[in-house]
Amino acid sequence: MKGKKDTGNEKDVASRPSNIRDAFEGEFLCTICEKEGNQSEATNFCMECNANLCPQCVGQHRKFPTMRAHKVLGKSARKHLERDVEEEENLLECQNHPGKMVDMYCSEHDEVWCGGCMAVYHKTCSNVIFITEAAKTILKSKAYKDNKANVTKMIKEYAQLKQRVEKNMDNIAKQSDTVSGTIRDLRTRVNALLDDLEVVAVGRLKEIYSRNLVQIGEDKLRCEAVIKALSQVDRELNKPLSPTNTEPDIFVYLHRAKEKLRMATNYHGMLNTGTLGQRVRFVIEPKIEEWLHEMRDRQLGHFIYKYRLNEVTVKLDDDVQTCVINGASVVTDERLLMTDWANKRLKLLDKFFSVVDTIDLETGPNDVCHVSTNEAMVSLPDEKSLQLVKIDPKLALGKKYDVGVECRGMEYWAGELYVICGGLEHEAQGHLRVYNTTGKLIRAIEHDHIRDSIFSIPMRMAISNDGSRIFVTDGEKGIITLKKSGEVLPPLQDPAIKWPWGICADNNDQLFVCGSSSNNVVQLRENRKLGVALQAEDGLKDPMAICFFPYGSRLIVTQDKSDFIKVFTPL
Repeated sequence: MKGKKDTGNEKDVASRPSNIRDAFEGEFLCTICEKEGNQSEATNFCMECNANLCPQCVGQHRKFPTMRAHKVLGKSARKHLERDVEEEENLLECQNHPGKMVDMYCSEHDEVWCGGCMAVYHKTCSNVIFITEAAKTILKSKAYKDNKANVTKMIKEYAQLKQRVEKNMDNIAKQSDTVSGTIRDLRTRVNALLDDLEVVAVGRLKEIYSRNLVQIGEDKLRCEAVIKALSQVDRELNKPLSPTNTEPDIFVYLHRAKEKLRMATNYHGMLNTGTLGQRVRFVIEPKIEEWLHEMRDRQLGHFIYKYRLNEVTVKLDDDVQTCVINGASVVTDERLLMTDWANKRLKLLDKFFSVVDTIDLETGPNDVCHVSTNEAMVSLPDEKSLQLVKIDPKLALGKKYDVGVECRGMEYWAGELYVICGGLEHEAQGHLRVYNTTGKLIRAIEHDHIRDSIFSIPMRMAISNDGSRIFVTDGEKGIITLKKSGEVLPPLQDPAIKWPWGICADNNDQLFVCGSSSNNVVQLRENRKLGVALQAEDGLKDPMAICFFPYGSRLIVTQDKSDFIKVFTPL
């Protein structure tokens, strides 16, 4: 294992409004801004408009006399609205200009729009013609026949998916009943000290159950909306030619069918893989029967959530290489810093996971952690140095600190920067260094009380919320826990975790560890495995960095040689 490689190692079309949300299922976004293709967090809800509003749109409501009387409520009134297909559309109408009919076709991009849109979005395209000309042979075309069949097929598939989603309503209730029974059965075996813990556990279960019921209800509505949209297209495609149903009309219907099928296919994959199956699991505290006298500071059990996956690209147009995002850190204002080893860059993401800023580095960065509200530290193992970076107003390089040895994983706590050093082949013995805010070495942690080496191939670390424990992933030894007192706990080695890499702690000090060779994320608590939170079936391959994102209690996982990050939202 010692020799394992350190990988930490068409014509442009102007942007158009889009009504498909990529990675923010369950969040409250401004309804008005979404229709314009923008994403803004909603802070209010308008009763008359039945819309979530951002502060800017609230201001517009107050600006115009006709909307001043609208009843605008606060955050608690925001709703998850069905944004996709609320009612049957006029498929011949331009999506950007209500009331204006589609009359132009760009064969270069295979899109239909009105003349105004073509003048803006396809002004550099050479193959733009009138739909009346493009539609002359539409009824004989293979595309017409194939898409007509695909619409019918997709309607049937969504009807079946809807039945499965509806069945999930019963399943989640049964699963919740099973977990409730587990909690009650366990409760009968303990004494009165567990009364309060039982209330907490059942309360959390009800919260998850309620949240899932809402989510499943929304999934059902989405299925119904897609079926309705596809049914409309199907109906129009099956109408015979007539003075009111001309070939140009059918041509437009065909392209609307393509759009609806693309939308339906995207949703189908998301709902089919991320929604169905067991959503609620409950794992009994491993040592509850042995250590009842310690249970005052413990929990009755731990929930292993089912997650819904969204993939978000972090690749920039001028990135030369496929991204290797090997380090990630959450900034205090719910932004993310990520190191891209392959492209030698530090990237800043907003809370919607869009890359909003980047800065180039001389060599590949290995990890990053924020050390203040406006500063972060980046490890540069090839340079054997640490690079300070200013975050606002733009990413900017600060002072560089020479470490003198290869440095990788980092964490910051109470004025001290913990840095993992050495451990790989041809490097110094793996150890942990502690620096103060001026870059001065305070101490090194390398040996236990009998002078044996603590680490072999240390990779990444996490620190408990109170700073009392340090958790280090080690490629050979597993997960090593160090107490603030200096005590080193026996390493946790589990066959389910192969080559542990990234590690993070949530708000309850539950640990999530990436098994980079086992393609999973394992959930730990107090040096014991609770279960496998994510695995290859959830879309993981070669996971590297992981961080707990408090906005939505998400897990953010990166993968070796991938332009996408995985955003896992608990259900």
